[in-house]
Amino acid sequence: MVGIEMGQWQVGFEALHFGKKFASGGSGQIFKGKYCGFDVAIKQLFSSMINVDDIEEFKQESMMLASLRHPNIIDFYGVAYDPSTSYLYLVTELAASSLQASIYSDPSRPLEHHLLHSIALQISHGICFMHSKKILHRDLKPENILIMSYDGPLTHENVAVKLCDFGLSRMISDTSMTQNIGTPAYMAPEIMKEDLYDFSVDVYSFGFLLWTLLTRLRPFGDVSPVALVNYVVHEKRRPAMPRSWPPLYRSLIEMCWHPDPATRPCFDQIIEKLEGPDCMRLLQQPIEFEGGHSGLSSTFALAGAHLQGLPGEESFWVQNPVVR
Repeated sequence: MVGIEMGQWQVGFEALHFGKKFASGGSGQIFKGKYCGFDVAIKQLFSSMINVDDIEEFKQESMMLASLRHPNIIDFYGVAYDPSTSYLYLVTELAASSLQASIYSDPSRPLEHHLLHSIALQISHGICFMHSKKILHRDLKPENILIMSYDGPLTHENVAVKLCDFGLSRMISDTSMTQNIGTPAYMAPEIMKEDLYDFSVDVYSFGFLLWTLLTRLRPFGDVSPVALVNYVVHEKRRPAMPRSWPPLYRSLIEMCWHPDPATRPCFDQIIEKLEGPDCMRLLQQPIEFEGGHSGLSSTFALAGAHLQGLPGEESFWVQNPVVR
């Protein structure tokens, strides 16, 4: 392979069989395909972005993904190079869907409590494993959570969740941690402020991910990134939570998105809470988290109404969240 040697993770380009393209972005596009009889996702990186530095970064990220073998992290098969086009390819297992598609496909349909709990717990296990390897994800959001193949309706008994898209991941020992990286609505305030940061940025994102799971709304709606920095960093505002939510979930979310990184729990503690006796007792109760606008004011559901001068701003924002 020209410019990149991946050892056992090097895949012959001729072994890849391309199917339909199903996603694209600024750095490339993704195809469904086959590799050695397996259904795979083949991510093609545009040749225009490939230089010496890009190849080295691509190699480091590929090797990092290769080191993360865990039930809740996407399986990595290898990388390939097409000398005729100078394209690089990243080959991983293929998922049935994403959490993004699953939670927004029908926001009016209630999601079963056991299913929500299973998804949150599996995400926690995946990130906890990454952190044990001294790796931050840095872009934890519904689009980067994959739902693997399942038969019949999605339930807590058949759901399998895996983390993907490690293009923004970095070793915690990397002293050149990139600033302003990630997705604004899920981005920790210390990244917005361009401060030094650590594992707690993934905890912050998880708090918003859990909020999104329970509401099936987009955090902050259409608020601009500039306005978002002011609300999150300077005014320490967070999305509101319905009073009907169990205190356990409200408390966990508030701890995760706390302004002070040192106050946020680690993922070992999050898992302990989600697997603890209080949560197990809660799972025995007939609770349904209704998506969309249910349980929330119409102003809250509009997710940007405060910018339009509509009444009820206090119903959408929570200032200076209190940790219970």
